[in-house]
Amino acid sequence: PPPLGGGGFSVPFSASAATAGALITLTNTGNTASASALIARTESTAGGAYGLVGEVTSTSPGASSAGVRGINNGTAGSGIGVYGSQDGSGWGVYGQTPDGRGVYGNSGTGTGVYGISSTGTGGRFSSGTGVALEVDGKIQVGGSAPAAFEWTVTGASIDCAGDFCTNIDNPATNGFPDAILIVTHRYAGYNPHPVGVNYVGGKWRIYNEDAAEMPVGTKFNVLVIHP
Repeated sequence: PPPLGGGGFSVPFSASAATAGALITLTNTGNTASASALIARTESTAGGAYGLVGEVTSTSPGASSAGVRGINNGTAGSGIGVYGSQDGSGWGVYGQTPDGRGVYGNSGTGTGVYGISSTGTGGRFSSGTGVALEVDGKIQVGGSAPAAFEWTVTGASIDCAGDFCTNIDNPATNGFPDAILIVTHRYAGYNPHPVGVNYVGGKWRIYNEDAAEMPVGTKFNVLVIHP
């Protein structure tokens, strides 16, 4: 394409034409982080103001049509198709629909939607009267303080007179007296007694309700919910 000239046009500007391709194409051949092809700004402080608006005007558009589309042609792990940011406590990206999907993520072999927070909440789902979260498939947990983990009884963890309880030492439960623990036996190292849980000295513990001795090597599944 030809280089940009030094001309200009008057605003407000509006035009209409029919063409099979784009009406306006801008290419920035620079190679710096600030080499944008187009910048749209607004200085409005009113609610609902937009720096840039893309609109599909038809009320019966074709499948996968979009008001705004971002394309990154990178084939490796770097690059973002659409990037939204906000400097305060607002929203980086916001999606809304009366009866569809406000935000939809899709990936063939990767992660469809990924949320992360350093000290806040990585993902939050709510519904007034419907289902807040529906999962079609397996649930997998990970990280340094996972919501579910396996606990194995060791000699050092037994800490009750009569040896009928085991102290759980895990970042997901330590220091959280209001946590909700759901504990089930694992048959690999089985303890044939009814168990309960209580919180003592900054840690949760599993105990045999009949005060029978807790066998070393017993394994439990522990699910942790923080209210």
